Amino acid sequence: GKHTTFESSMKLSLVLLSLVAAVSAKDLLLRGDRTKPTSDQRALMSKGRDKRKKVQDTTSSDDDKDDAEYFLRAEIATYPGTKVEGDPFVWGQVNLRFNADGSFLTKLNVNGLLPGCTNCGAHVHVGTSCDDFDAPGGHYWNKDALGDQVADDPWNSVGGYNATSQGITTSGSYIDTKLGLEENDGHAVVIHTDGGDRIGCGVLGKVAPDLELESDNIDRYPGYAGPLTPSGSVKVVFANDESMKFSYKMAGLPVDCYKCGVHIHTGVTCDAADQVLGHYWDTSEQADDPWTSASGVYYSTDEDGDAEGFFHLFSGFNYNENIGHAVVFHAQDGSRIGCGTLE
Repeated sequence: GKHTTFESSMKLSLVLLSLVAAVSAKDLLLRGDRTKPTSDQRALMSKGRDKRKKVQDTTSSDDDKDDAEYFLRAEIATYPGTKVEGDPFVWGQVNLRFNADGSFLTKLNVNGLLPGCTNCGAHVHVGTSCDDFDAPGGHYWNKDALGDQVADDPWNSVGGYNATSQGITTSGSYIDTKLGLEENDGHAVVIHTDGGDRIGCGVLGKVAPDLELESDNIDRYPGYAGPLTPSGSVKVVFANDESMKFSYKMAGLPVDCYKCGVHIHTGVTCDAADQVLGHYWDTSEQADDPWTSASGVYYSTDEDGDAEGFFHLFSGFNYNENIGHAVVFHAQDGSRIGCGTLE
């Protein structure tokens, strides 16, 4: 009886130790602890990265879904043969989400970077692997459409990421390289330091989105007394990096409205104009308002006042934090004409 009890206790202890190691590895990701992971934690994170890559590869072979429903993801690891001092251990994800006009959001969730790195680069590269230092090659863009000189490289003018004092970034940026989802699929993403050294790398693959909110109650904005009668629906799909795909199908909007505003607002009602409030984004995650046409956030109508389309955005707020919030459609002059709430 004592022997059996001892064996049971030992088995329980081993299970508990495994759970502690797994939780510790997860805590490093969630808290962004700058302390370097132990060898056990590194192994657990590498195992998790390989498992996610297998799921990603399986998703890439699914031909039954519309490409518009996919985005691209790269599982980031330390750059092979990095010249960055201090034995960096980099891990996380980079997601690319494509707008209807071909531009895309580059959304980072990466840990283990240089603390305080400011306006540092994260780019898609020509290469299709991270097997060795030279494999990723240089920046990837459509040279036929934009030109093949260094001055033509759109990655040189896009805003970089900022890392916290713990070496974490959750930054998002926007770019149009004139290359779409299919062209970028399978290419390497390289993360740089502020000095340009390569510190992280991963290869892009297709992934399908998940959680979604809808508003099928779009109606006239409270107090709006004009002739328009907006109607239709909005769908907002969230992925695990908290970025969103915002889709809309509307009628009754201003005719030939070009790059007109549609935004999620801070208010959680459309009953009173003074309660809808302004644009909704987390200033601790995004310094500048992402709800702008410069970020690809807009709708355009035809001669009948109909509009259908989508864009990708990172507001800093996740699925749960957007529940119940107001969606507002604006006219060309910025006035508010339509409103509905997300459910």
